[in-house]
Amino acid sequence: MNTNNKTLAVDALAVMDELIDFEERHAEYEPRQNHEAREARAAVAELIEEHRLLLDALKRLPATDGRVIGLIPLIGRSESALARVKGESA
Repeated sequence: MNTNNKTLAVDALAVMDELIDFEERHAEYEPRQNHEAREARAAVAELIEEHRLLLDALKRLPATDGRVIGLIPLIGRSESALARVKGESA
């Protein structure tokens, strides 16, 4: 974490891929464990994509809509968090 209590940018999916590959090459594990790691990685990838789609939909709403005005700070924070989990600067 940095001094603003935000996580640093890291490509979470790439890290998960590296860990899974390392496990396959070096560790003794039950086959089921690696399957669960791959399922977890797929779930995170799906969550990232669905979050991106939700943010895109929210940003298309008229900014004058009172419901949207209250969401603007949350949308900004969500965009920053999504960028960091994808390894991009927020």
